[in-house]
Amino acid sequence: MNKFDEIFSDDNFAKLNESVQRSPAQKEETMNKIRIQDTKSIVLSKPLLAVIACIVLLGVICLSTIGYKGINEQLTADVSNYVGKEIIIPNHQELDINFVGVRELNRTRVEISYAKELGEAFFNIDQKEAWEDENNGKIFLGPYSSDPVINLSITFGTMEFHEKQSRTIENTDVYFELLERPDGTILETSFIYEDAIYELMYYLDEKYTEAEAFEFTEQIIKSLNE
Repeated sequence: MNKFDEIFSDDNFAKLNESVQRSPAQKEETMNKIRIQDTKSIVLSKPLLAVIACIVLLGVICLSTIGYKGINEQLTADVSNYVGKEIIIPNHQELDINFVGVRELNRTRVEISYAKELGEAFFNIDQKEAWEDENNGKIFLGPYSSDPVINLSITFGTMEFHEKQSRTIENTDVYFELLERPDGTILETSFIYEDAIYELMYYLDEKYTEAEAFEFTEQIIKSLNE
């Protein structure tokens, strides 16, 4: 029963009809009881409204951070210590980290990839050591035999962004390009934070959209600015 149904209920009408047959003082007493009853029901409904408001707010917060799941603290610390610079490696709500490695050739480059599910280990011990020797680097996780959905690279140095569109996200210039390829659509986003260039490559489909890709990029920038 909603609030209007309560006010105009048969019980309340019966009380009103009864009050017609009473003295003015009795009528006023009856009306006061009805008002008190209605006021109590309104006051009692306020906690429920507060709970509903909190649920709605939490829903909005969850939608606004879709995909992002904070920083992987262990990998962030290990890789930052290795390269001697502060970087972040974000977690993803729906994707697993498939690979984390560092190449130190012409420039230091951290590479991270994310996949919907992890397959078997792609390298054995000998192959891992061969990769590290060839790239003068180190593998921290993976790789696994699964197709990436996101590739994230962090490079130290300078870069020019030619013929790319840009938008401002969290006071940061984010350059992006949408590429149509035979194997699907790819969205590339790039931005500079201090002396590090963050480049993300998203493999879009009906389950991972352009909007979600930009949202994940935005959450990385927010984490860097904290």
